[in-house]
Amino acid sequence: MQSIVEATKGEGEVYKAGLQSPSQTQRRCIIYNCEGIPLHVEWDPVVDS
Repeated sequence: MQSIVEATKGEGEVYKAGLQSPSQTQRRCIIYNCEGIPLHVEWDPVVDS
């Protein structure tokens, strides 16, 4: 199950939501436009403490 770990609103009504899966060590960041349509997906490594 994925959970929302970050949700921010940037300029131009662009939304960035970070989703992290417990079974993975990466964070998926999805950029949405004002209509809720995903524009770009980035995979960033997550450092385990």
